[in-house]
Order: sequence, then structure tokens, then C-alpha cells
Amino acid sequence: MNIGAISAYHRGEFFQWSESGYVYDDENVGWNSNYKPGNMAYTGTTSSYCGTENDAVFADGIIAKDAMGNWNGSIAGNAKYDAATANWGGSWKMPTKAQMDELINQCTWTYSNSIIDGGFSGYTVRGKNGNTIFLPLGGYRRYLNLDRGSSCGSYWSATVSQSSPANAYYLTFEINATSGNARVNAEERIYGFSIRAVSNETPEDRKQ
Repeated sequence: MNIGAISAYHRGEFFQWSESGYVYDDENVGWNSNYKPGNMAYTGTTSSYCGTENDAVFADGIIAKDAMGNWNGSIAGNAKYDAATANWGGSWKMPTKAQMDELINQCTWTYSNSIIDGGFSGYTVRGKNGNTIFLPLGGYRRYLNLDRGSSCGSYWSATVSQSSPANAYYLTFEINATSGNARVNAEERIYGFSIRAVSNETPEDRKQ
């Protein structure tokens, strides 16, 4: 299930990228005024610009520019920035962009509009081994607003955008979408998206 959800059919909480504590909850449309991404003040009308020299992920050496001029970095497994690791512990972490690409290219997506347990419609994603996960359509938070609350899904990856350190990659898909138009885009890190954790452990491993 998503971080902060009560079942696989609920969208859970909304997180800004690199924030281990959730900023938006399901019921509260307000802005968490205590969060200032990149240590820049939020004006209430436009986003603060993450990815400046004051950004903590720069100071910790997580984001850096390579010789080709591309930005690289991942917060996967870093309990200070990875909401999955911080909230669930163990080997749980946010998926990378490569893992999200694999989810699109190597799996079959099937839409379901059945509302189960008071949750949301969404997609059953089936891998080649036959295992499945359910990804609900829960919308996202954009500045002070809840947008597209039941018509799209938006899930952060742990990977910063190559073109701008102010952005990070995320998985997005829409109602009635197929694997052909589920896609990975880049968006401002200030947005509030869902997080679906990944782990290499089996359920039996986590019981030990």
C-alpha cells in the first residue's frame, strides 16, 4: 500500500520530494507553513525554488552534476530524505526512476473502477511472474490545492531530474489509462505526491 494508507485501495498521505514527514493529509487542503523547500520562503502563490545552493540535499552530497552537465542523485534508502525508509524502516525505500520505467515497460496494467473498502479506483499492475500491485488514483497536491483527486495517480521516484535539481521524476497515469500512457515525467519537488515503497525482502524476511 501507499505510505500513510490504511489499505492498498487508499491513496495515503502526500509527500513533497525529500521530505520524510508528510506535508499534506487526505482531509487537510492547507499548506504546511513549517516547510520551506531549499530553505526558501513559500509565498503562498508560487513555489519556492528547490535545488539552490542552500538545498540540504546538495549539502549532503546527494545531488551532483556530472561531466556531461546532467544532474544525478537518488534519495532511495536515505532515512533523512526517503519517506519510505523513514516511516517503514528496514529495507523499504522509494523506487528509482529505472524501477518505475520497468513497471511501465515490463508489466500489464488493468484499470478497475470498483471502489473497495471506501478507497479509490485504480490499476492492477501485473508483472511477468504473475505478482500484482494495486495503484489507486488519488490525485496530488499542487501548492494549496488538491488536484484531480480521483482521475490520476502521481507517485514520486527517488531520482532527481537530470535537467534540473529543482525537479524529480515521478510516475503518473490517468483514469482509463493503459501501460501505453502511464509515463514517467519530472515535476517540481514542492508538489505533494503519493509514495509506493519497494523492498527486496520477502514477507517472511520481514517477520524475522
